[in-house]
Amino acid sequence: MKNFFNIGSYIAALILFSSVLTGCFSDCHTYNCYDPTTENDVYAKIKVDNASFNYDTVNITDTLRLSFSGTIGNDSCYSFAYFHDTRVPMQSDIELWSKHKEVRSYGQNVPCVSATITLNGVYYNYYNLNSGNFTVVIHEPDGSQLMKTAYVR
Repeated sequence: MKNFFNIGSYIAALILFSSVLTGCFSDCHTYNCYDPTTENDVYAKIKVDNASFNYDTVNITDTLRLSFSGTIGNDSCYSFAYFHDTRVPMQSDIELWSKHKEVRSYGQNVPCVSATITLNGVYYNYYNLNSGNFTVVIHEPDGSQLMKTAYVR
């Protein structure tokens, strides 16, 4: 019975210590810390101006790379976030998404610098394709579509 109370005392002390420690680091106004939980990320579909395959014709064993061009956003807080790709045989329906990050440091907003953030260097690789025409349908924010086709032999 005595060991039970000693273990219980240790557990209670550990819980108390961890809650005090957590409280010390959760107040960025007081402790001048960076708190990533105060970021407000906003996601939006990207308007793709153009897309191009690395080759018009590829062998069935090759990688087909689709590169994109367009503007992600107009300040330094924009970045490319992710692809949303839905595949059916011989077709890929794809959307490109951006992230606009509002960063807070020391309890203050960090200003975004005016800049044009582009899709330069953003690409998507396709593997294990079947023979025939392979089509990619890029879904735009306004509901329109941009289509690109390559031949797989």
